[in-house]
Amino acid sequence: MPYLLYCLTTLPPPLIHTFAPTLKAMNAIVLLAIGSKYEQILKATRSQFEAYAKRCNATLEICTQLPDPTNQGHLFTQKLLIPKKYEQYDWIAFLDLDIVISESAPSIFETVDTSKGFGAILDPRGQDKFNYTNIHWFGQRQPEKLTTRWYFKDRGIEWNEKLIGSFNAGVWLCQPKLVADLFANYYWERTKVASGYAMHEEAPMAYLTQTHDLFFSIDERFNQQLIYLIADQSAYINTRVAKLQKWINKQLDKVLSKRETPFMLQLYIQFVDKSLKENYILHFSGNFPIPENLSNQIKP
Repeated sequence: MPYLLYCLTTLPPPLIHTFAPTLKAMNAIVLLAIGSKYEQILKATRSQFEAYAKRCNATLEICTQLPDPTNQGHLFTQKLLIPKKYEQYDWIAFLDLDIVISESAPSIFETVDTSKGFGAILDPRGQDKFNYTNIHWFGQRQPEKLTTRWYFKDRGIEWNEKLIGSFNAGVWLCQPKLVADLFANYYWERTKVASGYAMHEEAPMAYLTQTHDLFFSIDERFNQQLIYLIADQSAYINTRVAKLQKWINKQLDKVLSKRETPFMLQLYIQFVDKSLKENYILHFSGNFPIPENLSNQIKP
């Protein structure tokens, strides 16, 4: 049996690792801001997270120290330890920093399935927008081959009939009491592997929760990735606008290396603001620039 599969299927009893206690509350919004780069991003965006936490009647938890103080795993992999770190909460919702929250966004905790332990938005594998995105942004000539089965096999995980899909980890929520030990045990076992596939958090989270019947899918408007919206709405025009903008910024970077604010076309800004009105959380994964002062963004 491959060692990775062993880690996923034959986990040992929970290992105890103590983290600093935080304020008790029913639910929490959790952010990860480790290092000066992400601390600066948080400084510029913190007000929207504070406003949303208030709307959700949740505590805002900001993790600025490594979840694994010994730093044995990749920082992304260490996200597996977040439920353990905040297991005093009934539910936590993890949000990436490269998102914008809509003024119309309801509480994400209203979407929970209390009989399950982990919720996220499944990737649109097999859909036109997924195929278009992989062709035009990632140069995949046969995106139809990027199936759920391929995804797990590519990451060294043996197929299981309970698997229903991969997901983007920019937004997810969980019941720590149901997944904290499951995730933590996998993480500590994985750090014993000296070499092998550099897996991050998404595939293990998907595998562990889906094969243990803990996963539930939530409304895609809570993690609407801009790259898929570009492919889903007026794809020809929006793709060319985004690529032209990317090319302009690349040229500007050559002569203005210390720029802090990227150049953004008005058509792009209008598209983002319109999309924000129609969704709850926009995710700018793929390094798409985030416009400021959007009219449909949640206000403090």
